[in-house]
Amino acid sequence: MGKMLMVALVGVAVAVTGTARAEIIGECGAFEGYSYYYPGKNVKPSSSGWAKDKISSGSTSITLIDKQFDVIYSGTVSKNRSSRANGAQIILLGTNPDEASITLLVGYPGVSAEFYTYHGLSKTLTLQTIRFNQLINSAKLLVAKCR
Repeated sequence: MGKMLMVALVGVAVAVTGTARAEIIGECGAFEGYSYYYPGKNVKPSSSGWAKDKISSGSTSITLIDKQFDVIYSGTVSKNRSSRANGAQIILLGTNPDEASITLLVGYPGVSAEFYTYHGLSKTLTLQTIRFNQLINSAKLLVAKCR
């Protein structure tokens, strides 16, 4: 996607005006990076700490639907699931038109916080997560290539 088109999409994202329609801001593939696993009930202290991590299948898209941001994802088990439909609260944290980037906070109350940054110039999507109150609690930093 060209820089001018991404700048226009980010502009639309900021303005969130106009008729109801769906726009894909970024469509991305597999993630890879690192996770930090906290010791707890299901993670022994000897197994806690940093580890390479990846989400090797599926896709993630940052979208603007009816003036609301959403993160649509699919994997080996699920197809096209909406973060918003699954109970997430999504907040636009900021944009950078010079880099055609957008950052969203996707919060699942009582479960996790996810930060997505789509960077249009490099065509990457960065996912930072903090998972708490789960069987395995962790912090992750993963990056995916986008189309």
